[in-house]
Amino acid sequence: GFSEQEMEFRRQFSFPPYAHCAVLTSRSTHERRAEFTLQTLHLRLAENLPNGITLGEVLPSPLIRSHGQFRFQITLRSHRARPLTNHVQQILSKTSLPEDVTVVFDMDALNFS
Repeated sequence: GFSEQEMEFRRQFSFPPYAHCAVLTSRSTHERRAEFTLQTLHLRLAENLPNGITLGEVLPSPLIRSHGQFRFQITLRSHRARPLTNHVQQILSKTSLPEDVTVVFDMDALNFS
């Protein structure tokens, strides 16, 4: 039935519970600034990307605007949580963010909004 199809899809495309999934979300009252900040992080994450990590593109969040703030996301997947977390944290620690942009790193998020 449905659950068997869903689990097979998740296995094939490396989604939980078969892999770890992380979401980087930027939010700001300035749409372009939120998007540009995440595009910059995407470029830095792509440099020296450890083997086994899949880096998605910068996309609007499923709920693009909430509480007056625009939101964008990057999804990363890996079979190993530690290299993924270390890589993201290393890039975040080296990146200065605009004052009016917030970036949140969510490992194994329950939902993607």
